[in-house]
Amino acid sequence: MKAFSDRRYDDAVTNFGDFTTTYPNHQLTSNAYFWQGESHYQKNDFGAAALAYQQVLQNFPGSNKYQAAMLKQGMSFYFANKKDAAKLRLEELISKYPTSPEAARAKKFMQDNK
Repeated sequence: MKAFSDRRYDDAVTNFGDFTTTYPNHQLTSNAYFWQGESHYQKNDFGAAALAYQQVLQNFPGSNKYQAAMLKQGMSFYFANKKDAAKLRLEELISKYPTSPEAARAKKFMQDNK
């Protein structure tokens, strides 16, 4: 997290990746994948970000980062010019979690990026 907060995103990607490899069953592994995605996102590497967020969605459905991963994956798809995938993911988020803060952000993002 220190590397991320210091905007050393390459180091953060490496550190979060090392954590997920070393501790695949740790209670914070889903968070490490999420923050790895955030690090890629900050580097404008939206394809890699979407893949990291997918790890959360696919392997950690009970994660406290699940809804945020849905939102950020949808945004990553959008910025990677995968507009149809972005729309599907964001609409899924809104449908499944309509009262969540992430759904509100997804609605705003979709309105602002028509």
